[in-house]
Amino acid sequence: MKNLLRLSGLLLGGLVSLSTGLLSLSTHAAIEANAVNLPANNKVLFLMGQDTTTLRAYKTDVLTNPAHSTLQKPGGVTLYVSVLPKATHPNSAPTNASMYVSGIEGPPVDNNNGEVNFAETLGDYDLLANNNKVALAVGLYLSDEWASCGNQPLRAIAGTGDADVGSATDPASLTYQWRYAMDRMINYFKASGRPVYLRIGYEFDGPWNCYNQTFYKNAYRWIATRIDQLGATNVATVWQAATYPDDGDPTYGYQVSPNPAAHYESWYPGDAYVDWIGISYFASSSYLSYQWSCQDGSKPWTVPDTTPRTLQNALMTFARTHSKPAMIAESAPQAFDLRNLNYSCTAARQNTQNFASGQAAWNAFFTDYFQWIYDNRDHLRAVAYINTDWQSQSRWYCAPGAASCAAGYWGITSVQANTQVMSNFKTEMAKTFYAHAGSQIGGGNSSVATSSTPSSIGPSSNAQSSVASSSAVAPPTAAPQLAATAGNASVSLSWNAIANASNYRINYGFATGSLTSTQTTSGTSATISGLTNGYAYDFTVTAINSAGEKTSVRVSATPQAPVGGSYVFGIQNNGVLYHNVGNQTASWVYLCLNGDCRAATKNGSRWERTATVNPNTAYSLEFKVQDNATSQCIATASNIKPGEGLAASPCANGAAVSSAATSSTPASSSSSRSSIASSAAVSSTANACGDFGIAYSNNNTMVLYHKNNGWSASWNYLCLNSDCRAGTLTNGYYRRSVNGVLGQSYQIEFKVQQAPAPGQYTAGVQTKTFTNQCVLP
Repeated sequence: MKNLLRLSGLLLGGLVSLSTGLLSLSTHAAIEANAVNLPANNKVLFLMGQDTTTLRAYKTDVLTNPAHSTLQKPGGVTLYVSVLPKATHPNSAPTNASMYVSGIEGPPVDNNNGEVNFAETLGDYDLLANNNKVALAVGLYLSDEWASCGNQPLRAIAGTGDADVGSATDPASLTYQWRYAMDRMINYFKASGRPVYLRIGYEFDGPWNCYNQTFYKNAYRWIATRIDQLGATNVATVWQAATYPDDGDPTYGYQVSPNPAAHYESWYPGDAYVDWIGISYFASSSYLSYQWSCQDGSKPWTVPDTTPRTLQNALMTFARTHSKPAMIAESAPQAFDLRNLNYSCTAARQNTQNFASGQAAWNAFFTDYFQWIYDNRDHLRAVAYINTDWQSQSRWYCAPGAASCAAGYWGITSVQANTQVMSNFKTEMAKTFYAHAGSQIGGGNSSVATSSTPSSIGPSSNAQSSVASSSAVAPPTAAPQLAATAGNASVSLSWNAIANASNYRINYGFATGSLTSTQTTSGTSATISGLTNGYAYDFTVTAINSAGEKTSVRVSATPQAPVGGSYVFGIQNNGVLYHNVGNQTASWVYLCLNGDCRAATKNGSRWERTATVNPNTAYSLEFKVQDNATSQCIATASNIKPGEGLAASPCANGAAVSSAATSSTPASSSSSRSSIASSAAVSSTANACGDFGIAYSNNNTMVLYHKNNGWSASWNYLCLNSDCRAGTLTNGYYRRSVNGVLGQSYQIEFKVQQAPAPGQYTAGVQTKTFTNQCVLP
């Protein structure tokens, strides 16, 4: 989904016969043991993309065509999301949101580059996978190149606090709204129950995106951390480079030559936040014969500064060095027209030349492409191919003979466009090292731990149940009769059994919007939980089998809080925030409203504090209580209006839950991700400290600090990975000593009481590295 020139192709003689044996892993560093969504048994997951229009055509032309009944079904699909103004589709998101997540919320979106409809595509490909859930690779678009490259989305997500993005505690601010949209997107992926590969700000170093390195890395870290905080363990983060061989504007950090390794390190958010290394692959070592064949010295952008293969190999080396699995996140022979068997350069369409045959077109790109996949399969564990008629989409269309193309020339890369290419593709997909529909996700090789509850993209046997053979099976006889009963943050569904149905697919979403959330069951009832009280939801149930499907009428229900408000954690109508007393030691307790944390007072069986709230406005709440000497219990609640709350909390009544980092052994900023390697050398010279950061005490002790700027300060907190404790004011600095690992990065925050309004100052969550370069006086 780019809008600049791209690359592709390689001319090789003859079809290379690839061995299907497994590669010895002894010569390379092993993939980290906690790798997320790693295909089992050393296989390489194959995905198809990249939009609903394309995938609908591939389903119709190929996967349900009896002529191709032996072709393996893809193990997953690729789609894209962006965040768009809700005003264009008023019912696309909750009432307190000003933006919606395209393709997931609201109606299907088509920005002249193919329709995106998550519900349709995932439903179609799950059905093709014997009603199991296929994997999903998602490109998350975060650029504002169309608005003068201000990096506003990145700054909002990262929480810079700039005037144009505002404060994270202000529901009207861009920061609040972008983060709220990210939460809804992550929760959608979590609820899908399928392996998800989230490409955060994909092609981060593509000059067309004009990302600022610092803003990009901080936004990436916030999203990765939020995935962990929301418990979306099925979502892997992907850091995808563009592999564009031409240096761009140094203002945006795109100087890939002469040292690609240094270039990639400068953009890397850190091992604690990155699960997979992503690669764009649109050309190979013979790119000068194809995509870059019309070079002109008077036009520097047509003369590359390095080669695609140099960058592809550099990223594989990077993946091995960091012990990460790699994926080809986007690939196609750019500027090849497989239907008409010709090609052109990407900058213009004035040098079009013909291929002698479909085999010649195959040899020019696919032979090398698949060989490179095979040669790197020790760490290259997923591949996504873009099977698209680009010329049919107006954003990518380039007229024959055009002197230039605004988005480059892409061509037609659908494998079914040529019979010989299709035949070769079927042969390639039959090789046993690929993971298709039916392959297990979880546990990758002998050096990678197998998940005790691996996500699956289909049964381990009968992986290729051909749709063509389904003529012997009768479709479901009728549509289910659906009934919906609202509950507290939930809706209970029931329907009648339908003859011939093998399963039932439930689709739901906000009323009048797209029903984009899905789950599948073999029973005739289900309870959908995790809904927002006070919002109307619509539901359908579809009876399905391999021969067809029948869908119920759409029914509505609005989950509501219990009458009388029998809550343990919430807000009263008069603005009293409360949480029931638990079994914690409670040497300190505080309640937070939209990030504004204040000390709580014990009142009978509850901890309470008073805040100013507005009726019918939804708030985010947090409760934090000291548990013992080294831990605390944290409870959170979102979208809570005055008079509402939660009926249960991990910190109420039962035993204490130590859910935060301990002060004696601080965790890295992403609890389920690997720690950043300690590599800092000890220096005997200390430099001046800034206003806020981490200071050096000794190699094992760091000091969280903030310079005193004259606040009234009846209370202050210095927070390490959300573990907030009071700091001590000494020599002009609020400070708190904790254990640390030299060279490791941490998320820290400072909060202090300030009178008069707004009542407190917060430095906001920032990522800082523990070094020996700052020693406080």
